[in-house]
Amino acid sequence: MKRTLLNVVIFLCLLAIIAGGGYYLYQRASYISTDNAKVAADIVTVATPATGKLTKWSAKNGDSVQQGSVIGQQQSQAGQGASGGNANAAKQGKGQGTAAGQNNVVDIVSPIAGTVLQTNAVPHEIIAQGQPVAMIADLSKSYILAYIDEGSVKDVKIGKEADVFLDSDPGVKYTGNVSEIGNWAGTFLTPNSSSGSGNNNKKVERIPVKITVNNLQANDAPLGSNASVKIQK
Repeated sequence: MKRTLLNVVIFLCLLAIIAGGGYYLYQRASYISTDNAKVAADIVTVATPATGKLTKWSAKNGDSVQQGSVIGQQQSQAGQGASGGNANAAKQGKGQGTAAGQNNVVDIVSPIAGTVLQTNAVPHEIIAQGQPVAMIADLSKSYILAYIDEGSVKDVKIGKEADVFLDSDPGVKYTGNVSEIGNWAGTFLTPNSSSGSGNNNKKVERIPVKITVNNLQANDAPLGSNASVKIQK
């Protein structure tokens, strides 16, 4: 009786091993998986259009801004870099002066609608032309940036479906599609990233792959949050 029971247990264990191995092989054959992925968005840098004193600054970290909205003003010397519409306005007498050496007020506007991710601008400080004063991103268009091993990226195709799991809430599955495959490689070190061929110092190169997620909301995860993905072959 005991021997029969032992045989049954061994048989069930073998079935479990076979089933587990079959599932693993199925996953390897059907998907490209990586846990080297993050929540990302296109970030736009706001830079000062001229050299001069920052007279006003209203943008704060976390603020929502509209495209074209004035988030600051800068007092610049005429002829020192006020460009585009501001320079034209000065020529028409709408600035504070048009002669060389006089001061013009230059608006600093948001180039996109989005959220202010970071700003260290302080009113009354002197800022050089082109210096970054804020970073803005449209979080409603967040996506997943996954890094795929160079040996596997050949199986990734535009439009392929992908399952995404955020580390902060791994029980929720997000779905999306591959929308862009990078044309450059970078080295992203992980404990097991070394190649097994000859040179122990050789590192696996990984290609960035952009995944547009259908049901990812702006408040689901902050930018930079870790994720794992499975991309259908």
